[in-house]
Amino acid sequence: MGTGANAGGLNVMTYDVSDNQKYHECPAPGVCSLDAQVGFYMKTYQAAGIPAAVGYEIGTPAYPSPTEDPTHQLPLTTAELAKIVGQTQGEFAGGFFWSLFKPAAGHATPTQVAQAVCKAVSPTAKRCAGVVPPLPADL
Repeated sequence: MGTGANAGGLNVMTYDVSDNQKYHECPAPGVCSLDAQVGFYMKTYQAAGIPAAVGYEIGTPAYPSPTEDPTHQLPLTTAELAKIVGQTQGEFAGGFFWSLFKPAAGHATPTQVAQAVCKAVSPTAKRCAGVVPPLPADL
């Protein structure tokens, strides 16, 4: 863990998780949904006294393979975003997200994630109404 003026702990990237119990990919029995796994891992850091920020992956996860095992993927849908923000994010001072320009069809968009996390950590901030601009088509 870093130190200094900008070091606030760990950024916990609980991404590319799966609910495939055949391969023991849930951290504990009954802890298989995306929101449950994020909560589990974040509470592990919290219990150890390690400051951490919740991570949100935009778009379709790379694992498990969308062609070989699509039924066990746990993408960040708007419903899962709401659960994570409502049940876990409030216990942590920060959040972050990545893959802003990866296709997110049917999943939470970068703007939805940015606004939800911002409102959870800074509820009165005017910037929470901002939007993430799309990638220019000519790039």
